[in-house]
Amino acid sequence: LRLSTALIDAMISVSQQQDLLQTAATCIEFGQYVTQAMWVKDSSLLQLPHFTSEEVKHCEKGKGKATNIIDYRNLEDDQKKGMANFSEEQKQDVLKYLTMLPDISVDSKVFVDDDEDDKVYEGDLCTIRVTLTRNNLKEGEKAGLVHAPNFPFPKQEAWWIILGTKDGKIIHIEKVGNPNRVVEHNIKFLAPRVGEYDFDLFVKSNAYVGLDQKTKVHLTTLDNSTL
Repeated sequence: LRLSTALIDAMISVSQQQDLLQTAATCIEFGQYVTQAMWVKDSSLLQLPHFTSEEVKHCEKGKGKATNIIDYRNLEDDQKKGMANFSEEQKQDVLKYLTMLPDISVDSKVFVDDDEDDKVYEGDLCTIRVTLTRNNLKEGEKAGLVHAPNFPFPKQEAWWIILGTKDGKIIHIEKVGNPNRVVEHNIKFLAPRVGEYDFDLFVKSNAYVGLDQKTKVHLTTLDNSTL
C-alpha cells in the first residue's frame, strides 16, 4: 500500500503513452477503491463513518432513498437514513464527514491568448481553462488530507483533469494537487481542422469514490484564410 499511489500513477502514465482514455480513467478509479478499501462493486455510501452494508441497504430503499454519496449529502439531515441505531456521537461523525467531503463544481472556457474576439482558427494555440471550485471550503481555506481510515498512509486530496476525444483518445491528462478553494488549470493544444468538436472533460478524484464529474467542451474551429 505504501507504493500503491506511485504504482497506480505509473499505470495511468502507461495508459497516456498508449493513448487509452478509458484505461486511464479505470486506473484512476482503481486508485479510489484502493484508498477507501472498497471493492469495485461497493456502494459509495460505504465511505461514510460507521456504515456497513446493513446501513447502506436502509439508505437505498423506500421514500427519500439515496443510492450514492452525493444524493445522501444533498438530503436534509433529518431525512438521512441508516443511522437509527447509531449513538449521537456516531451520527455527528457522519454529519461532520459530509461537510469535509469534497463538493466540487467545474467550469471551462475556450480561448486563444491575446485574441479579443474568442474565435479559434485552424492552427491556433488554444487554451481550455478548467476552473475547479471546492464548494465545501470557505474563502482562504485549503484542502487537507483525504479521509481514508483504512489507508495506512497520509494522502493529499488531488484531482485528475482529463480532456479526451469522443473516440477515446487523450488530449491532456494531469493530476492537480493545488489545495486552494478555487483552482485554475490550463490545457493548451493546437486547434484541429475546420469544424465543430465536442470534447469530454473528466475531473476525477484521486481518493474518493463517487465524486467524479464529466462535462462536454465545445470547440468551433474557423478557416484561417478568412482572417
